[in-house]
Amino acid sequence: MRGSAYRREMRDSDYRREMRGSASMREMRGSAYRREMRGSAYRKEMHGSAYMREMRGSAYRRDVRGSAYMREMRGSAYMREMRGSAYRREMRGSVYMREMRGSDYMREMRGSDYMREMRGSTYM
Repeated sequence: MRGSAYRREMRDSDYRREMRGSASMREMRGSAYRREMRGSAYRKEMHGSAYMREMRGSAYRRDVRGSAYMREMRGSAYMREMRGSAYRREMRGSVYMREMRGSDYMREMRGSDYMREMRGSTYM
C-alpha cells in the first residue's frame, strides 16, 4: 500500500488541501467554545475533584501499570513492529503531526498532571 498510486493521490489531493485550509478548521481552532471550555468551572471542578484524586491513586491504575499484560505488550513482536513501521515514520513527518505539536491542545496536555503521570509510568 505504501508506494501505491492511491496513497500518493490521497496525499496531494484537492480534498486534503481543501480540508487543511477550510473555514471549519480555522473556526474550530480559535472558537469561543474552546476558550470557554478551557477556563470553565467544569474543568476546574474535574481537576480538583475527589473523583480525579481517587482515580489517580486507585488500585486499578496500579494494577494495570504493573500487570503481566503490559509487560508482555512492551516486549512483543507487535510493539517492535509498530515502533519501526513505515506508518509511524510517515506519521511523524506529516502535516497532521506538525499541526498537533504546536497546538494549544498539546501545550495543555504537556503540562498537565495526566502527561506527567503517563511519562513516569510503566506504560510509557
